[in-house]
Amino acid sequence: MQIRSENWGIPDGVHLFAGTKYQENDDLRYGYERNVRGKSTITQDAKKLIYHITENDETVAFLPGFIIRKGPIKIFASPFEGWNTPYMGPLLRECVKVNNFLMSVRSRLKKDKFHYAQFTLSNIDQNLIRACGFQILEGNTYIARIADDPETVLSGYSKSTRKHVRRAINNGLAVEFTKDKSFIDIYYEQLCQVFDKSNMRPTYPKAKVEALWDCLMPSEKLLATQVSYDNAIIATRLDFFDGVYMHSFGSASDQNYLHLYPNELARYHVMSFAADVSV
Repeated sequence: MQIRSENWGIPDGVHLFAGTKYQENDDLRYGYERNVRGKSTITQDAKKLIYHITENDETVAFLPGFIIRKGPIKIFASPFEGWNTPYMGPLLRECVKVNNFLMSVRSRLKKDKFHYAQFTLSNIDQNLIRACGFQILEGNTYIARIADDPETVLSGYSKSTRKHVRRAINNGLAVEFTKDKSFIDIYYEQLCQVFDKSNMRPTYPKAKVEALWDCLMPSEKLLATQVSYDNAIIATRLDFFDGVYMHSFGSASDQNYLHLYPNELARYHVMSFAADVSV
């Protein structure tokens, strides 16, 4: 296999996407470009890199990614730990021998002086991946049962968190669910504040929140929580809810009001709701 690096001039603000195998008679490049367009925005500083893999002068695979530098360490990411998308990794023709592909990619990454590389591989034999010299990072999903009533939820918190929740209530903070779509602007502005503390940008665009809202709010599978104080919304939170499980998507707050503990109150409000409906 031959591998060369490319940048097709894909505009900034368009995420690179892969992860689907194409049949032998598909136009791989067309399919790849089709999947590149219209995905989520690039939210962190990183340089795009596309490996174009050919065999006998025929395109057989692409591996899109980004170059990250941590001091002197050079990293290839497709995607990287903590990124908000799993939809990257290589795009292969069905005819590709995976072991040849992996060995060729490993050799090219070494040639390009990467110290570390991480990318997603779907539906590939793990023993084959290890045999080619790669390690497998396995993730865990932790599921916790929510207590049966709000008082038990509160008693399950640490002593300091219980104190913060009670203090937030005593300070006159109000918390509620909302279906007002103006929530999105407030949430994202507060999210930017949170990331700005670390000189970063949010790991997903506002458009993703809007899409979640449009898809899930009509069926009441999205819970939008807001905490108010002196007629200002000072904290926001989004959770997925399907009647059986609840998953926290994100939370944010006005950094000038953290001393009032609005985040703790928002979390308690959501967990109390879950207790009431027996999640």
